[in-house]
Amino acid sequence: MIIRKWIDEAREACLEEALDFLRPRGFCDTRDAMDALAAEWSGYVAATFDPAASEAFYGTWTGRMGAANIPTNIRDQFTRDYVVAALALVFAPPYAFAGDLLDFGCGTAAISLAWRADFAPRSRLFLADVDNLPREFVKYRLDRRRERDVHLVGVDLCEVADGSLDLILCVDVLEHLRTPSDTFRLLDRKLKSGGVLILEAPWSDEGEHLACAPVDWEKNGGQELLDTRYHRLGRMASGIPLSGLYWKKLTG
Repeated sequence: MIIRKWIDEAREACLEEALDFLRPRGFCDTRDAMDALAAEWSGYVAATFDPAASEAFYGTWTGRMGAANIPTNIRDQFTRDYVVAALALVFAPPYAFAGDLLDFGCGTAAISLAWRADFAPRSRLFLADVDNLPREFVKYRLDRRRERDVHLVGVDLCEVADGSLDLILCVDVLEHLRTPSDTFRLLDRKLKSGGVLILEAPWSDEGEHLACAPVDWEKNGGQELLDTRYHRLGRMASGIPLSGLYWKKLTG
């Protein structure tokens, strides 16, 4: 019940920020209008997503398409109560954690920004994603809150030192990538020994998911790396095989 209450309150606060961001840009002026905008999202995906050009797709989320993604992504992130529960399980009690976190493929950063503000304000948070309108919304949120120690970084993670991160959050990202094994090797390099990984990838070939992604994961080393270098502390979403809370084994 406590987690559910926090999720509901954090989601509503984030949606209000989204409305404040979208209103002066002429996309919507009320919550009802924003709900209608979000309802357009699936149509944009169906009309514009090309698996053969998937790398460029996320950069096209500008204008009304990007605006439709913002409330959609906020609501989608907050359906994952198990992600919030995993964060609470690893870093409790409140205000005790001051490590370095990465939200990779953060979208609107709905969960990670809210969780850091309420439970880990002394931590340093890196937010990695491509440039598009949802990314502009994240910048708006950071400027509005005058957040300190929150850094927008590229998906190549050049700004993040190897072996420096205490926690990586990578939820519903790998299934969008043509070579998820390469991306996971990058994430592994940035996570310190003894660090924590919250990982989920619902493999499928539906929507924006790539049919080649799980093939690469199995054949090109992603699953092997996860199996050999990590202990799974617990499964998160029971219906998704790759969905868990992981601890990176100590080395050296």
